Amino acid sequence: MPGLRHALRGVGLALLLALPAAALAWLADVGAEGGTDDAVRVQVSAAGAVDGRLPFRSTGEGAITARVAFTLPEGEGDRWVLWLSRDALDEVRAWAPGWAPPAQHFHAAPDDAFPAGYAFPLPAEWRGAHVVQLSLAGGVRAAPRPRIISDRTMLRIVARDRAIASAIYAAMLTLAIAALALYAAVRDRAFLWFALYACTGLLLAAAMNGHLVAVLPRSLLAAAGAGGFWATMLVFAGVGVRTVLRYAVAGESEALGAWRLLPWAYVAAAVVALLAPHAWAAWIGWLANLGWIAAVSASFVLVYAAARRGVSMAVAMLLLLGLVGFAGGAHELMQSGRLPDNAWTRYGYQCALVLFSVVLYVGLCSRVGAVRQRLDDEAQARRASEQRLRREQVRGDLASQLQAALRDTDDGAVASTAFGLLADAAQRLLGCGSAAVLVEAYLGDPGLRLHGTDPASAVGRSAMAERGGIREAALAGTPVVLRLGDGARGGDGAGADHVVVPLAARAGGWGALVVRLPLQCVPDQAELAALDGIARLVVLHAQEAHAAAQLRRTAELDSLTCTLNRHSLDRVAADAFAARQGTASPLSVLFIDLDWFKPINDTHGHACGDHCLRAVAQALCGQLRPGDVVGRYGGEEFLVLLPGSDAAAARVLAERLRRTIEGLGIEWEGRRIRVTASFGLAGMREQDTGLASLLSRADKALYQAKREGRNCVRAASAYAE
Repeated sequence: MPGLRHALRGVGLALLLALPAAALAWLADVGAEGGTDDAVRVQVSAAGAVDGRLPFRSTGEGAITARVAFTLPEGEGDRWVLWLSRDALDEVRAWAPGWAPPAQHFHAAPDDAFPAGYAFPLPAEWRGAHVVQLSLAGGVRAAPRPRIISDRTMLRIVARDRAIASAIYAAMLTLAIAALALYAAVRDRAFLWFALYACTGLLLAAAMNGHLVAVLPRSLLAAAGAGGFWATMLVFAGVGVRTVLRYAVAGESEALGAWRLLPWAYVAAAVVALLAPHAWAAWIGWLANLGWIAAVSASFVLVYAAARRGVSMAVAMLLLLGLVGFAGGAHELMQSGRLPDNAWTRYGYQCALVLFSVVLYVGLCSRVGAVRQRLDDEAQARRASEQRLRREQVRGDLASQLQAALRDTDDGAVASTAFGLLADAAQRLLGCGSAAVLVEAYLGDPGLRLHGTDPASAVGRSAMAERGGIREAALAGTPVVLRLGDGARGGDGAGADHVVVPLAARAGGWGALVVRLPLQCVPDQAELAALDGIARLVVLHAQEAHAAAQLRRTAELDSLTCTLNRHSLDRVAADAFAARQGTASPLSVLFIDLDWFKPINDTHGHACGDHCLRAVAQALCGQLRPGDVVGRYGGEEFLVLLPGSDAAAARVLAERLRRTIEGLGIEWEGRRIRVTASFGLAGMREQDTGLASLLSRADKALYQAKREGRNCVRAASAYAE
C-alpha cells in the first residue's frame, strides 16, 4: 500500500505539471499561426526538397541552393516577410533581381539578442509573382521550410518563441539558484550537481535556440561550429546522468560503483566533439545522439530502481523521462523533415526537460530531512567529542595543578588548596555556574568548612543555609541536581538548581561539591559523571597530601613535647638567620634549661619528668606569639626563636616565660612539683658570621644564669668577648 500511494502521488504530480504545459504550448502554437495556413503559398524547388522543406545532415554537405516562388496579393496590406525558423544554420542568404539583403547567421544577431528565426522583409512594392533564390549552409542536421508570412504573423511567432525560451531559461536558472541555496544550507553535494545540471541545461537550450550569441563572442561560437553544439549536448547528458545517480543512490562512492565513470566518458566525448575537424560533423552528430539516448536510458534504469525502493518522486520522474524521450525523438524527426515544425516539435523536449528537472529537484529536496538529520548527528557527535576532550583537558590540568600545589603544603592548608582547585575545575568543566565545597569533620578538621568561594556569595549562602539537605545528598553517594533556596537575609527566595556531588569521607565526616546553576545550564549525565570523576580525583590527592603532611610533621616534632625536634630547630633557625643576615630585621634566641631536673627524675621517676617536660612545653607555646618557634633542643633544654624581636623585646618575653614556668602547678600522684628554668638570651649582631656564633653566645648566657643561682634571665650582650 505505501508503494501504491507513492506511485499515485507521482502520477498525479506528473500530470499536474505536464497537462498545463501541454495546453499552454498548444495555445501558443495556435495563436502564433492564427489558426490558418500561410496567407501566401510558396513553391520550393531544390535538389532533395520534400514538401517544401530543405533537409540536410551537416556542414560537410556544403550549401543548399533553392528557388522559392510565390505570388503576393495585389493591393495595399500587410508587409510580407521571407521567414525560416531558427535552425542551426551557419549562413542564410536570399536574393532576387534588384534585391539582396544581408546574409544572416545562427551565431550572429546584430539587432536582436534573442532572435526567433531568419526574417528577410520583402520590398514593400512587390506584388504579384516573384522568385527568390535561397542559399543555406548548415551546421547540424536540419530541415528548414521557407515561408512567406505577414509581418503581424511573424511578430506573433517571435513573441511565442521568446516567451517559451524565456520561460525555459528562467526555470532552469531558478532551479540552479535554489539548488545552490540548499547546498549552502545542508552541504549535500547532490544539490551542487543539480545546480551544475541546471546550468548546463540552460546552456544547451540557449545553444539550440541560437541565443548564446547574447553572452558569448561570435568568433568563439563560429570557431566551435557544430562541434560546440554537440559538446554542449554531451556535457549536459553526462552531468544529468551524474545528478540522477546522486538522486537514485543515497550512498557515497562505494554505492556509486562503476556508474561514477559514466559522466567522465561523456566529458571525454565532448572534448573529442569540440576538437574534431568540421568534416567529422555528421559522425559527431550521430555520436552525440547516441550519447543522448544512452543518458536517457541510463537515467530510466536508475530511476526505475529508485522507484522500486520507494524513493520519493521516482514514479513521476519515470513518466517525465518517458516524455523527455518522446519529445526528444519528435524534435529529431522534425529536424529530419519527417514531422512538422511547430511549438510542440521545436520546444517540446526543452519543456519536458524543465518539467523533469522540477520533479528531480523536488525529489532531491525530499532528502533534505535525511541530510539535515545526518548533519545534526555529525554535529552532535562533534560536540560530544569536543566536550569529551574538554573534560579530559580539565581533568588533566586539575591533576597537574594538584600535584604542584599540594607537594609541600602544610597540613592545615591541604583542604583549602585542594577544594579551591576543585571548585575552579567544576566551573570550567560545566562552562557555567559558581561552585563551592562544603565539608565537615574532614581531613582531621572537626568543624564545618566552606572552601572555594566567599561565604557571602550566592552559592556560599545557599550551601550554608541548606547544609542539612546537602549533607543528606552527600551521604547518598550519588551526584544529583537539587533546587535550593537562597536562605540568606535579603536573598531572592526563588531558589536555583544546584549540582551536589558527594566527596568520599571517613566515618563521621562528609563533604560535597556544590555548583549553583544559572538558567539554561542543565548538565547531562556525562557532565555529572565528569564532575564525580574530578571530585574523586581531588579527594584522592587531598588525602595523600594530608597523610604526607602528617608524616612530615611527625618527622619534625619531638614525640614527647610535640614541639620541634633538634633537627627541625636547626633547619628553621638556619633559614631565619639567613633571611635576616645583612638586613635590619632583628632576630633573638632563647636557651631555656629546667633547673634541678635530674633530682625530679631520681625522686619521682622518669614518668614524672616527662610529665613536667610536657607541661613546660605547653606553657611556652601558650605564651609565644605567631611566628615564634619553640622546640626541644635536647634533654630538659628548649630553644625559642624570636624573629622580629631585638634583645630588649626578647628579655621582656623571657621574663614572662620564666614567671609562667615558675608559677606552674604541676600535679603528680597527689604531689605538687615545683619547676623553675634558667634563660640565656642573645640577639643577632652584625659581627655574627653564622648561626653558630649566635647560639654560642646564647648558650654562654644560659651558663651564666646557672652560675648566678638559676631561675633567672641573662643576656649575652653583657658577656660579649
